[in-house]
Amino acid sequence: MKACLEVSGNTEFSSPVQLADFTRKHARGGVIHRDTTKFSRALVKGVMVAVVRTDIEAGAPDRLLAIAGILPLKLGLFEMGAALVRKDATGFALQRFMFEARLALYSIRKIAPFAQLVSAAGRASYGDGSRHILERAGFETMPHAEGPIEFRKDCRTCRKDIPDDAVCCYQYYRASKACERAGYEPGSQLITRKRDGAELQLTLPDLAETGSGLRL
Repeated sequence: MKACLEVSGNTEFSSPVQLADFTRKHARGGVIHRDTTKFSRALVKGVMVAVVRTDIEAGAPDRLLAIAGILPLKLGLFEMGAALVRKDATGFALQRFMFEARLALYSIRKIAPFAQLVSAAGRASYGDGSRHILERAGFETMPHAEGPIEFRKDCRTCRKDIPDDAVCCYQYYRASKACERAGYEPGSQLITRKRDGAELQLTLPDLAETGSGLRL
């Protein structure tokens, strides 16, 4: 299988409707459903990335493998949202590549200072990978009471189990200066999935050449 990482601002990038449809169809675990309005705002003020197959015809329903974004919040904050990888495309470390690309683009496109970039990851087992990626990249834990309005608003209707030593089923994070070292490297990577030996040839573009995006 062959695929490439695409970045919003490219005229061929998925539309808000396509992104919302992908989320509705494939969301699981702790991924929050986003509508077309939120994706539209992300394309204008934040950034979206996607992993798209290049070995099948353009427009094919199975071409989109994964999406992830940095989404605008209130009070000048931005959210490093959860990555959504199609279930049959898991195991190729796509979440890590999309995370590194978003951090690099956040800096390249000067979206906002790193102190205004926040995130959250579930404390349950499905959040283990996300917490590890965030903390390894330099995100620091922040108190629940200091979390963005949008994060805490969801708590009102949340029915998930909360650990005894916590006040929320999610751990909140804020980016630090260490996040400036994104670790993203353009090029081609041959990735072998451990569970079945499947191979993915993933092309990662030079982000400095992807333009300034669609932000106003």
